[in-house]
Amino acid sequence: MENFEYAIALGTFDGIHKGHSEVLKKALSVKNCKKAVITFSEPPKKTITKKQIPLLLKKKKKTEFLKLLGFDEIIYLD
Repeated sequence: MENFEYAIALGTFDGIHKGHSEVLKKALSVKNCKKAVITFSEPPKKTITKKQIPLLLKKKKKTEFLKLLGFDEIIYLD
């Protein structure tokens, strides 16, 4: 098996439902590498539709939660 520098989970992760949980668990299960989440400052749907989308988790809380799960880095895309 190859060695990876990072295992990355990519998603909006506004609230953590079962599908999100599976993606996050998969990234956290990769051995011998840093774990990172790439997520979005605003939901992509808001950018596409130009409509206000209510957030379940604000950026600070989402970051705290993902760090608590064991992720080393949280990267936000605008």
